[in-house]
Amino acid sequence: ERLARVLRGRRVRLLVNNAGSMGGSVGATLRVNLCAPASLAVALWPRLGAEGRVVNVGSSSHLRAAGVSLSATDAAIDRGLRAYAQSKLGLMHVSLLLRAASAASGGPAVRDCHPGVVWTPMLRRQLGAPLCRLLEASGASRRLFRTPQQGAATVL
Repeated sequence: ERLARVLRGRRVRLLVNNAGSMGGSVGATLRVNLCAPASLAVALWPRLGAEGRVVNVGSSSHLRAAGVSLSATDAAIDRGLRAYAQSKLGLMHVSLLLRAASAASGGPAVRDCHPGVVWTPMLRRQLGAPLCRLLEASGASRRLFRTPQQGAATVL
């Protein structure tokens, strides 16, 4: 809502929901990866209009989620990345709902994209320094993972 007020009636052409959190608390993961993108899309919806576009950046980890059943107030650490997987599945569900709303009201185009597994600081923190050093020294990190630039090209 604060962002919508700052925009003061200006049109928004593109909203890319790309922020992500992995390996922190369950609640923080859900708030960053699911609640925030949904809230931003809803708050900016009137400013996007029919010519606007919403792009939600997902992850293949959604395939591991059986549903979205965790709490956004849960302080437990998401060691098994269950909250990450559920948040990405939930974001896909948000996209489905937004597409239905767009079809009914002539709203913006809504797209999901998955940039692949990208060699980011977030992934490296999750993997841990010893494994990252091994992957980098062997050259496997360049063969197994996309660069941030390659991941961004998928989104744009």
